[in-house]
Amino acid sequence: MTGALVYRPMRPGEAGAVCDLVLRAFRAAIAPGTSARGITTFLGLLSYDWLGRTATAPGSCVLVAAYEDRPVGVIAVERTPATGREGHIALLFVDPSHQGEGIGRGLLRAAIRHGHAAAAPLAALTVNASTNAVRFYESVGFRRSGPTETDDGLFTVPLRKTVASVAGRDAAGDGR
Repeated sequence: MTGALVYRPMRPGEAGAVCDLVLRAFRAAIAPGTSARGITTFLGLLSYDWLGRTATAPGSCVLVAAYEDRPVGVIAVERTPATGREGHIALLFVDPSHQGEGIGRGLLRAAIRHGHAAAAPLAALTVNASTNAVRFYESVGFRRSGPTETDDGLFTVPLRKTVASVAGRDAAGDGR
C-alpha cells in the first residue's frame, strides 16, 4: 500500500466499506471454527445502522485505520451512561491482507485516546473476544474476567483492561 496509514473516525457513507472489511476478516479468521448458528448470529449483529448509531453516540466511537481513504481496520467502542467510564469493544477487525502490521494495536491506542478525550475519561475497556483473538488482547494487557461463554453459537472470552493514562508510552498496554 502506498501512502500513510491514518487512524480516524469512520466517515458518513463509509459503513458499507467498513461492513465489507469486517465480513472479510470474520470469514477468514472466525467463521471457519464457528457453527452455522454462530455465523448467523454474528451477521445479524452487524449493520450499517448500528455502526452509524455507535459512531455518533456520546462517548462511543467507530474508528478506522485507512490507507488512502480505504479502511483496512476498524474498532467500535460503546459507552453508555450505565457503563460510566468503562468502554466495551464491540468489534475490532483488521483486513486479512494487513494483519500482523500493528494495525490492531494502533486502533486500540486510538480508541483509548478517544476515550480519554471524552467528558468522562475512560478508565477501563472490556471485550467479549473470539477465542482466536484472546492472545492478541492478552498481549496488550487485557486479562480474562470470566469463563468462555456461548451465546447463540458464538464462543467468546470476556476480558478487561484498566486504562490508566494515554500520557505514558503504554496506552495500549504493549510498551509502545
